[in-house]
Parts: sequence; C-alpha cells; structure tokens
Amino acid sequence: MKTFYEFFAGGGMVRAALEDWTCLFANDNDKQKTSSYHRNWGSEELAVCDVQDLRVTDLPGDPDLVWASFPCQNLSAAGKKSGLGSSPFWAFWALMCEVSPPLVILENVCGLLSSNGGEDFNAIAKALTSEGYNFGALIIDAAHSVPQSRSRVFIVATRYNVPEGELDLWWHPKTVMRAYNKLEDPSPWVWWSLPHPPRRTLELKDIVDDTPFQEAGHLTHQMSDKNLKKLQDVMDLGKPTYGSLVKRTRGSKCCCEIRFDLANCVLAASRQWLIYVEGPTLKARHMSPREAARLMGLPDSYILPDKVGEAQRLVGDGVVVPVVKYLVEKIDDNLHL
Repeated sequence: MKTFYEFFAGGGMVRAALEDWTCLFANDNDKQKTSSYHRNWGSEELAVCDVQDLRVTDLPGDPDLVWASFPCQNLSAAGKKSGLGSSPFWAFWALMCEVSPPLVILENVCGLLSSNGGEDFNAIAKALTSEGYNFGALIIDAAHSVPQSRSRVFIVATRYNVPEGELDLWWHPKTVMRAYNKLEDPSPWVWWSLPHPPRRTLELKDIVDDTPFQEAGHLTHQMSDKNLKKLQDVMDLGKPTYGSLVKRTRGSKCCCEIRFDLANCVLAASRQWLIYVEGPTLKARHMSPREAARLMGLPDSYILPDKVGEAQRLVGDGVVVPVVKYLVEKIDDNLHL
C-alpha cells in the first residue's frame, strides 16, 4: 500500500481523501485541530508541535507522497498579504531536503501565484528545482466536485520521469500562465495533463440538514437591485429552492449577496447563510457546521468539534476531500507509481 506524510494536517482531511493509502506521519501545532485529528484517526502517527521543532529522525519510513497545505494567512485576500517570507513552509522544506520524497504536493490559496509580484512562487520554484524536482501548478475549483465555489492552487513536484504534457486551460488558467511566465527558470516546469473530472452530481439542496429556517424578508432591504432580481427570478419559479447568502460591507453599507448555483467559499473565520425560497417566501439561517463539512466533502461519520466556532475554523481551513482524492489518483496514474 502506498504511504504518505501530511504536514499542516489540521483535522486530517487529506487522510480522509487518501483512504487507500497508509499515513506514516502527520503534523500540526494547532491543539484544537489536532484534537479533532485524534478523535477521528487516533494519535499514533500524529506529532503535535511546530514544524520547526521536528527533525528528520522524527519522521518514520519512506513516504511515496508528502502533502503540505501550509498556512495561507499571509497570502490570501482575507489576510495581511505579507508574503511567504515568514511562512512555516521554509521549516517544512528544510525537512524535505533531508527526506527527499519522490512526490510532493503543496496546496494553498491562488494568491500564492501572484503574491509579492510573483516572487513568492519563484522562491518555491527555486527551492524545488534546487533539490532536483520537476514541478507544475494547477488550479482546481472545488465546484467541480461539491456545490461550493473554492479555487485553490496545487503545486505538484516529483523526481519521477513525467510523461510529456500540454497546456490545458481547464487546469492552467491565466493566473497559472502569468506565474509561469514570471519564472526565472521555467525548464523544470511540467504541464500536468490530467483527465477532467466528471460532472458534479451533488447539489446545494443535498447538503442541507434539518435545522429550521426563519422568516427573513427583512434581508431584502440589504440587497442590491442585481441581487433582488436574482431573488425575484427564483420566487417566480414557485418551487422550493436553496441558495447561499453572505453579508459584505461595501463602503459603510452592509450588503447581502446571494447565489443559487453554489455556496460561497467556506471560511474559517465566518459563517455564511443558507436561504430557502418558495414562491414569495424567503427564509434564512446560518449554515451549520455539518453542512459546511459536507461542502468540504467530509462524510457525516467524521467527528466535528462540539463548539460551532471550532468546527467552522476546522473545516474552513481544510481541503476539499474529493478534490484531493481525484488529484492524487490522477497524478498516481500519470506517474505509474
């Protein structure tokens, strides 16, 4: 059976995806998240400490894959955008230089490709190539797997011989192209050519639990004309319809923005709303932690923290399980591991 390490593991959502692999080692320094990891997976493989306190002697076996979803706060639109300079990525990478795994996958927000004018991505590229890795970046929107709008970048680096690929705008949109064009040395670049995933079958209505909705007609007073038009179009259909709603501050004004195709990105720091529309009736409530977990592809058997805030933070900081599963399966097929 193939083996892996999971760094910045949180509650073990990569482990949930790689159910046919064996986890040799997992690490995170967040006690709340690792408590959930322990409840779901046990503690035998888990090291709860800062990655910079680890030594190569702490890492068992020889993994086929190392996965790292390193913190994104300095790279995301919601963060300070201070860049990669102080990131724990570098402590993680110092370990990898000693472990020398054959396959490494890094996951982060898409802002990684453009932060500091592309210099952060260039720094990672140099780190990878200096250790003999070929690599390439893909962007995947979780909306292809679950009813949530959530785009993330995946940098896949390997020591294996890689079959010649080609540019595919489905995986390599303009943001990837811009990052590629800014690389100081693009020669180790891999255009990962993977089959496109099947069409998503899960809809927003499929993740809704039995938490009751409340009348919410007052929310229309905080909607723009564009959002009111969306709402009215659905009301005119006359059939039960679920949607999502987020409250944003535009200038000094609080605005409600709605959509009926997908939920907005699940965030760690805030909960979005679910809305229910049937004819002229508008109802709403906060999304429950279990619903948010379903949007991340976690099974209902996954044990969430008891506190709402802790559960929200856990899932919002995690990875989308079916995205990880699909990507690793197709990379595995591509490399014939």
